[in-house]
Amino acid sequence: MDQEQIEALFRPFRRASTGPAAKISGIGLGLVFVNKVILRHHGHIDCRSTPGKGTCFIVTLPLMVDPE
Repeated sequence: MDQEQIEALFRPFRRASTGPAAKISGIGLGLVFVNKVILRHHGHIDCRSTPGKGTCFIVTLPLMVDPE
């Protein structure tokens, strides 16, 4: 995926699949919900992709959040 496709992944009703995975049905909300849950827990999700090779998602969550 290129950078434009990666950015679209986290917008509602957008899908970046163009290869064999494009045949899988879905409405494009999965990563939107995942991102919202991660942000709610004060975390971060990063997506790295090499076209033709694959994509990696890295989720970082804090060990503890200050309740204040």
